[in-house]
Amino acid sequence: MKYTLPINFKLDGANAKENVDFKPSFDPKNPPLIVLDGEVLPANFNMSILKPESIEKIEVLKDASATAIYGEKGKNGVIIITSKK
Repeated sequence: MKYTLPINFKLDGANAKENVDFKPSFDPKNPPLIVLDGEVLPANFNMSILKPESIEKIEVLKDASATAIYGEKGKNGVIIITSKK
């Protein structure tokens, strides 16, 4: 899994914003598993439709931690996105 920097972050309730642009780039032949609120999304899911302000947290699993939980489907890594409720 590769990422193109910069990445955008904003703290809740903060006046200042640290601008870093997040542009993930994946090997299309070996994409990571993407899980949104417990639901496995298709490999061609367009992550750009997610609004940053709706995201509570993002977790990245790789190697044994990904396959221990998600089996063979997690062999290329897992991106777990939890939205704000």
